[in-house]
Amino acid sequence: MISDQTLEEATAELDPVDRLLLRRLHLTEVEATVVCSALKSVRLGPESAKLLWGDVQKALRGEAADVLSETEKEGLTDRLQRLNDGEAVALLRAVEWYWKHASLSIDARLRLMGVVE
Repeated sequence: MISDQTLEEATAELDPVDRLLLRRLHLTEVEATVVCSALKSVRLGPESAKLLWGDVQKALRGEAADVLSETEKEGLTDRLQRLNDGEAVALLRAVEWYWKHASLSIDARLRLMGVVE
């Protein structure tokens, strides 16, 4: 069981502006999990932020191929392609935070990040 202090410390690391930007993505829990898995090894940087949708698209052709319908895959990829620089960097920072706090449940991490409600 995770202590309240651990949750508070983990939450304090999240930028409130990033959380607002992520909320605007309107990701489902499945989409958010796919994105976090696809971007696990991507490092924060200007080029990676602009091209993160490609990493997700590759994941949707591979291991994550059967978790979303073709329409959902296209919709997710389209939304990620349209991210502005701030949103893309916020997403990469959130993914980095997500993996740093793997001791929390997936559901808790996604909610704390602001990715899903």
